[in-house]
Amino acid sequence: MHKFRFSISLLLGATLLISIALAVFIWVNRPDPPIPVVADKSSEGPVIAIFRHAGFVVESEYHDPYVEFAIWNNGTVIWREIPSRHDSKLLTANVGPTAVDKLFVKLSNSRLLDPDLRWQQLGPDSGYTSIEIATSEQKIELASWHEGFEQSPTLICTDYGAVAIEPGRTKQDYIDEWANPYRLFRANWAIIRDQTQKMIESNGTPFIGDPPERTRGLRQDAG
Repeated sequence: MHKFRFSISLLLGATLLISIALAVFIWVNRPDPPIPVVADKSSEGPVIAIFRHAGFVVESEYHDPYVEFAIWNNGTVIWREIPSRHDSKLLTANVGPTAVDKLFVKLSNSRLLDPDLRWQQLGPDSGYTSIEIATSEQKIELASWHEGFEQSPTLICTDYGAVAIEPGRTKQDYIDEWANPYRLFRANWAIIRDQTQKMIESNGTPFIGDPPERTRGLRQDAG
């Protein structure tokens, strides 16, 4: 009888220790909370600006980066009527400051401020797109060449570069193999592209004034 009671006590003790160990393991390995991202309310320039960089592999005499899209804290938006042309006219509209806040809230869910998720993936002399983001804590730049490459049905960009799709494989096969930081980087990028595209209006008016220029030296702050 005493041995039976001892066995039950031992079992209960072991169960308690396992439960405590499991609780500690779950606590240590819990996902980090989303890092809040807030637009820089004091910024006189745009809080998000998208620039095109032609690169020197493009047959063009114009290679300086030019603004494709920009939005200010008050909801003022400008965009290039034909994004791929630096001399295309700029249009403007106002979508209101709430649209800016909603965009940054969406970005906070993807941990934009995590240094591991700020990629700048591009190659020598290739064209690419950059996105400058002015938050309340710092300025961030994302840069990538994937938009140009992935217009081709036979090319895909991964965390290790742009590659040709192998016979028998699809783009989704490569996407499924993306490393998690690169996956989240592309998620952030997609959010920005999707939300800013929705801010572009068909009845925009011609923009009068000097368009914003790319911030020199910003890339060193991007991590």
